[in-house]
Amino acid sequence: MNKKLRIFGTLISILILSLVIFIGCTNTGGSGNQGNEEEPQVVVSSISIDMNSIPVNAYAGNVRISDIDVIVNYSDGTKEIKPLAAEYLAIGSKNKFNQIGSHTIEVIYQGCITTFPIILLNPQAVTYSLTIYGGVPISVNG
Repeated sequence: MNKKLRIFGTLISILILSLVIFIGCTNTGGSGNQGNEEEPQVVVSSISIDMNSIPVNAYAGNVRISDIDVIVNYSDGTKEIKPLAAEYLAIGSKNKFNQIGSHTIEVIYQGCITTFPIILLNPQAVTYSLTIYGGVPISVNG
């Protein structure tokens, strides 16, 4: 009988504990949301590129993409400007920054897609002449 009483007491304790946990996890309309009303979730509605932030005389292999601004528009009407990051670039667009010519770059951020044009120039090698006299440099390119 003592063993049955102990099992019964354990079951009652588990039931009470389960009720306390269940009641503690439900929203009864106190602080935060009132009743069953849910706050509307703000999501990204569209993205675009600030065309003034795209470098004009950019050289292939030497573009700082973080200087290009992504304008993020949210569903509540707010906007945010973020620097372009490598993880926002579509797979095929990442390598275009190393290639000479005119390119269309595709940007993807939270399911929204936009593109922008960029022209990348040939990085030119510069040659310098250093004149040394008696172990002391005396002129450059002269």
